[in-house]
Amino acid sequence: MLPYRDWNYPFEGMLYGSIMGFAYVLAELPNSLIKRRLDIQPGTNSSGLKGAIFLLVDQADSVFGCVLFMPIFFTPSLIDSVGIVVLATCLHLVVNFLLYFVGLKNQPA
Repeated sequence: MLPYRDWNYPFEGMLYGSIMGFAYVLAELPNSLIKRRLDIQPGTNSSGLKGAIFLLVDQADSVFGCVLFMPIFFTPSLIDSVGIVVLATCLHLVVNFLLYFVGLKNQPA
């Protein structure tokens, strides 16, 4: 594979954004499929341990998908990849709670 730094496209940012957007959406699909199979409605969550697991997976799946597609552009180390998943998942949760508290979301996460 040709290293990303050797690519010379005029719209590199658009290409990068499109691929990362695709990765984000693609990574959301398995979790959504499982939730529908368990009769959990869109936009809602289960309660108890199952709800906590789905909450964490729901926030982390898209980040994980983006990290899987990152080697197209650059290859992060394993430590960097884990750090990205942990930090981005935490940021995702914090932003969801903030949106809930300012009234832009109906549920906290």
